[in-house]
Amino acid sequence: MNKKKLHILFLNGWYPSRVFPQNGDFIQRHAEAVALKHQITVLHVVTDSSVSETEISDQQINEVRTLIAYVRPKGSGMTKLLQFTQTYFSLLKKAEPFDLIHVNRIYPAGLIGLFIKYKYNKPLLLSEHFTGYLTDRAGGLSKMETKLAAFICSNADHITTVSENLNRSMRQLGFKNAYSVVPNVVDTALFKPLGKKSELFHILHISNMLDQHKNVSGILRVIKRLELEKVKFRFVMVGEGSAQYEPLIREQGIHKESIVLKEQIPHNEIPAYMQAADLFILFSNYENLPCVILEAFSCGVPVISTDTGGIAEFFPEDFGKLIPVKDEEALFYAILEQMKGPSPDPIKMHNYAIANFDKMVIAERFTAIYENLISRQHGR
Repeated sequence: MNKKKLHILFLNGWYPSRVFPQNGDFIQRHAEAVALKHQITVLHVVTDSSVSETEISDQQINEVRTLIAYVRPKGSGMTKLLQFTQTYFSLLKKAEPFDLIHVNRIYPAGLIGLFIKYKYNKPLLLSEHFTGYLTDRAGGLSKMETKLAAFICSNADHITTVSENLNRSMRQLGFKNAYSVVPNVVDTALFKPLGKKSELFHILHISNMLDQHKNVSGILRVIKRLELEKVKFRFVMVGEGSAQYEPLIREQGIHKESIVLKEQIPHNEIPAYMQAADLFILFSNYENLPCVILEAFSCGVPVISTDTGGIAEFFPEDFGKLIPVKDEEALFYAILEQMKGPSPDPIKMHNYAIANFDKMVIAERFTAIYENLISRQHGR
């Protein structure tokens, strides 16, 4: 007999909208995964300077009811929080009744989640993805945010993070609660090995192209060194703002035949780029658990990545290589080694992705947490 479907409110600090189409798309994929087993209603508020009064979008997107309010900007700080809180409660009236609040992004969305928890007497689950809570980056947090986030965490019913590394970092900040790790999700039916590839060795990088985060300039310096080695390859960069690196590419003297720049593409087009690649590289200065690495695994593509954040927790050693942050020498030799050596078994990589990141796997992990929290509240 099938268990009763729960009605889960997804309350989000980040979520794709018409203003920010890619913002928090990894949270959207979590919502879509959980929708395989439960009724999901997303609540999201975003500022939009083009509106004169609040506009509400109510759409069914991939089995997820998505309620997004577009509000005109009204200051910052407490003024903005009050505006957002009032708007969230107006959205909430369209979503009642519900069984549990699932907040993605502790601060400030968690404050609104707490209001709802106590008003409706429902369990509150927090899920966090924010790299700003990592130990080596937490210095950028204000004292007020740290204190408020700690207060939110201590009053929630449970917290999930995408990695054990983020879990530890948050505990060190004083964010006390019971924690579980639920990694990012991969559509393993979409991201799958293709088979035969081009004879020319393809290296792929997909990111937001922010250099202080992804160290794209470091990758390009290594690409130039590869050209000097007279090895044949093509490097493909995909992401919003990739064109900003054209001056550096010219400065480095990288040949046009060696590199392809592609601006941001829809998520459902990424598998074609992954499947055409022989190697995926990520040279980030910091990360939590990047979806692109998991998607590369699902496509059977070996990965070279910096060993930062929670990446090592979900990185079998025969699926590629982890290297130190900012170590261009290590990146250079790791690429050469991958070009010359045997590739991992793509079916093994795909099966690993299915076992750990598939939609149903993630849905079942969250379901176990939801049911436990609801049972605890009812004293069962």
